Amino acid sequence: MAHCFRFLAQHIGSQSWELHPDEWHHMLKVLRLPEGSDIELADGQGWVAKARLTGLGKHEGLLTIESESFTPALGLGSQFTLAIGALKPQSVDDLLPYLIELGVDGIEVFSSQSVDKSRLQDKVRERWDRIAGAAMKQCKRPWAPSISWSSSFDELLEKSPGFAHKLFLDPDGEQNLGRWQPTLPGPTIAVIGSEKGLDLEETNLLREHGFLACRIEGSVLRATTAAIATATLLRQSIL
Repeated sequence: MAHCFRFLAQHIGSQSWELHPDEWHHMLKVLRLPEGSDIELADGQGWVAKARLTGLGKHEGLLTIESESFTPALGLGSQFTLAIGALKPQSVDDLLPYLIELGVDGIEVFSSQSVDKSRLQDKVRERWDRIAGAAMKQCKRPWAPSISWSSSFDELLEKSPGFAHKLFLDPDGEQNLGRWQPTLPGPTIAVIGSEKGLDLEETNLLREHGFLACRIEGSVLRATTAAIATATLLRQSIL
């Protein structure tokens, strides 16, 4: 079966979509799709349409919507957020697509005392949004993950009351993450440190705010590997 390209668009109403200008450029100038091509449109909010390119213009084309469908968002009990200390931008660039493909619903990047504030510059955040959009199209998720930032560890902790289950990764954690199961309805958040991990003050604060220390059996993992492993284990345990 031939690959069907997906593009981001705004779902205006029944059988009515507006393609983003950058997506038109990608379709017509980069991919050079010919007239008659079958494509998909997605708004990142559950709506997906099957469409056909029925006309070509210099900057835009004509689309005929053939069908559209809506996928409800996962219930709160199946949603989880991964909070990770701000890594070097290139590391996050490489990590984001994997997290999105694995079904992470929220990605929270937080700053701490040991992290250079420049890692959360606006231009870096904008690039992450673009990478996330491309990954969402590639893996064909109907719902876009949220990507947000906390400028301090305290700001991250202020968001924690919104989660029913609160975990953090610690090589000496009392709970094996691979065996953890949610016991209450509601969303989950898991916190992972940056390259240097979480310091003692941060782990103490997490415990004070009701976070459970979890370990992944085996060797000590790099932050990027730990994030992928955590996303994989949590997606399987809470679906």
